[in-house]
Amino acid sequence: MRPAIPSALVCAALILGLTTLTAACSGPAAIPGPFAGEETTIVADNLVFAPSQVTLPPDVPLRIGLVNQDDAIPHSLLVSGPQGQVAQTPVITGISRTEVRFGPLAPGTYQLTCTVHPSMTATLVVQP
Repeated sequence: MRPAIPSALVCAALILGLTTLTAACSGPAAIPGPFAGEETTIVADNLVFAPSQVTLPPDVPLRIGLVNQDDAIPHSLLVSGPQGQVAQTPVITGISRTEVRFGPLAPGTYQLTCTVHPSMTATLVVQP
């Protein structure tokens, strides 16, 4: 016969497990939920962003995917405008993908820059 496990110990184990599960699901590896807005993808390849200019509409949520095709080279994507930093992806190294969700933005021109390689730039034009 197995000894009885005190109910307080069972509750503590369940709380610890749920806390760990919640933290794991809410961290950077969590899969983002559905997205309702406009999106585009920027590719980092051979230390250049392509395309060099993207156009998205104003007044809606935006998502920019960053695809790193430079093996073993880190890249990120910083979105900045007249008022400063708007959004930023994490730095990703090697063949991988990340994204950043932000906005809505007012019409205008925004700069896309790799924080690791500041000479890597592209332009985001927000217009109707």
